[in-house]
Amino acid sequence: MGYSRFAGWQNDSEVYSENQIRAVLTELNLDVVGETEHDLQVLCPFHHNTGSPAFTINRNTGLWCCHNPACAERGNLESLVFKRQGGTYQDAKRTVNRLYTKVDYVKIIEDVPAPDLVAFDQGLIDRLRSQFPLSPGHKYMNGRGFNDETLRHFNVGYSDVRNSVVVPMYADDGMPLGFVGRSITGKSFQNSFGLPKSKSLWNIHNAKKNSGSIIVVESSFDAMMVHQAGYPNVVAALGGSLSQHQVKQLERYAETVIVMTDNDKPGRALGEKIQERVRRRVQWACIGEDLYPRGVKDATDMTEAEIRQVLLNTKSYVEYCEIMETW
Repeated sequence: MGYSRFAGWQNDSEVYSENQIRAVLTELNLDVVGETEHDLQVLCPFHHNTGSPAFTINRNTGLWCCHNPACAERGNLESLVFKRQGGTYQDAKRTVNRLYTKVDYVKIIEDVPAPDLVAFDQGLIDRLRSQFPLSPGHKYMNGRGFNDETLRHFNVGYSDVRNSVVVPMYADDGMPLGFVGRSITGKSFQNSFGLPKSKSLWNIHNAKKNSGSIIVVESSFDAMMVHQAGYPNVVAALGGSLSQHQVKQLERYAETVIVMTDNDKPGRALGEKIQERVRRRVQWACIGEDLYPRGVKDATDMTEAEIRQVLLNTKSYVEYCEIMETW
């Protein structure tokens, strides 16, 4: 099965450890017969290579090529697996990820510098929360389907100056970072100044307590609704991007990452980023042979029963691609 979205994947480079690259070569029965400062040298498996090795593979990127002009094969680490073993792109990527050792995993996530975070005023969060019960924001959130237990759990507040519901954001260690604000009269978002959205995942301080899997949605409201449906292991990316810091948190705290992003082009693009960048088992929330119930964009559009249904029917990436090809 071929996926057009992977048309250029053969030439994409990643960053690997030398241990992982050597493990892939061993898996493919390719012996390292020489080394240079930057490359490992192998007898080319794509032509009758005797004597000096014509095939080199970079120790860091996994990019390889045969220097024999009559052969001139080249590609990246996944394409080498694909060309040697066949199957699909996802099969090749799965093989490379399987050979990604715990030592390599710890090294890569530790290489990402810790974000420079500044504590937000907890007193302001407490004051906004105290204004919430008698505010129009309370009625607004109940009307959106959120029960009072959920609202208390997430310390939801109200800003009469902004006419917005505000939901605090915390770092993975519980330090307050600011708040996400949503107008109750429109769709505008009014976050606290300097909210470090790219430096942490919303609700990671709670989600990390639930070992095993972490569900990724886009907005704080989506995450609150998933929590209310019985899944406290949920985080929000707060947009369509995925930073190194957010990848690091997912790799540190999850064994499996479940994609439950919005059912639109930006949401699917975010899901693809998670699939490509997070070196953990990735599953996709689906409902039967469809992605989500027809007409549904995100978790806040679903009933709690529908949320539970899509999370009980997660699919592999290959199965997800097959579903998308029928849409």
